[in-house]
Formats: sequence, structure tokens, C-alpha cells
Amino acid sequence: MSLYRPSVVIPVYSVLAGVGFATTGLRLSVRTRFARVSLGLDDFFVILGEIVAATCTAMQYYNAIHGSGGEATDPDGRTNAIVATHKIDWAMIVIEKPAFGFVKLSILFFYHRVFGVWPSFRRINNGLVCLVAAWTIIFTLADVLLCGAHPELIWGFDQTVARRQCGHKGVLLLAFAVTSVATDMVLLVLPLFYIGHLQMTTRKKWSSGLVFFLGMAYVVFLLPICEIPVL
Repeated sequence: MSLYRPSVVIPVYSVLAGVGFATTGLRLSVRTRFARVSLGLDDFFVILGEIVAATCTAMQYYNAIHGSGGEATDPDGRTNAIVATHKIDWAMIVIEKPAFGFVKLSILFFYHRVFGVWPSFRRINNGLVCLVAAWTIIFTLADVLLCGAHPELIWGFDQTVARRQCGHKGVLLLAFAVTSVATDMVLLVLPLFYIGHLQMTTRKKWSSGLVFFLGMAYVVFLLPICEIPVL
């Protein structure tokens, strides 16, 4: 987003943040006021993800105001602005990993509430919880330690130094994108094997299966198209 002007960044992030807060608030309201059930781990991980998303929004506001703001800058006159943009770009890459992890964990814990009556599902689900947690930690640390003991090289003004002495950022982002899509596919396919055993009408079973199938189709076909050009 550092390539776009504040007139684009601020409205876009404001709308997306507003939608996120509204949908999260609606979910929590339905759970506590209408369903009258206590919040579970799936709800808490959604809240954590929303907190990270709000942090991203605040950082992009700061970048739009104090960073380069997507404009061609004079290196001699706006060194601090360019460095601020580099810091924001790096911080966004780092904290997006916990955000993705929190959302995936929320889905897995939601599955546990719905399908957890079957021992086979619990074993698979618990294994995926451990896998996603490890995946989140590994990629977060990989971004933090990209330049070893000298993270300041990542946001330094002269990026040629970072390219020589740090790890390959593009390869790391590609590995993250591929593994993220792979875990999303597993999360979406898993319920399809158990929906047929739920106590609801056949029509609702087919509807539920269609929802997961459409989600899988998006992950397989559309998400890579959106992600790869960015990398």
C-alpha cells in the first residue's frame, strides 16, 4: 500500500476496517445476546485477528501521513519519510502472519465445537491446530530474523545493503503464500467428510457442503491469482 497515495489508502483501509469491526461485533452480539452462549476459543481468536487488522490500519494511516505516501520522493529531502515507509512495510509483513494464523485457528476451534463429537475428527483437528500454530510462529520469526541480528537493515534508507546481507524476502513471501493456500484448502475440505453425519435435513447438508466447496474453489483458483502478482 506504500505505492498508493493517502487519498486512496485512508478511505480503503477505513472501509475495510469498518466492515471488519461491524461483522466481528455482529458475530459476538449474536453469540452472547441471541444464542446466549459463552464465547469460545474461536471467538477469542477472531478478536485477536481483528486487533491485528486494526493495528495494520493504524500503521497505514501513519504511513500515509508521515511516510512517502506513494509519491516519488526526493531522497535528499525526505529520507525520514522513506525510512518510515520501509518500517511500515516490514511491520505489515511481520504481523500479517499472526493475523492469518489467528483466523485459521478460529476456524479450527469452531470446527471443534461443531464436529468434535467424533474422536477421529478431534485427532485430525488437534493436529491441524498444532500445525497452524507452528506455521504461524515459524514464518513470523523468519520475517523478524530476515537480517539476523541487524533488523535495522530491513528498513534502512539504502536497500542495496539489505539485499546483500539479508535473506531473500521474495522467496519467503512465496513460501508463505503457497503454504497459506495449502492450509486453507485442508481447512475447507476437512468438514466435507463429516457434514453428512450432522443431525440436520439433507437440504441443509447440501447447502453447507456447497458453502465449503465455494470457499475451496476460491482458495484454489482465485486467491493464487490475487497473491502471485503482489509477490
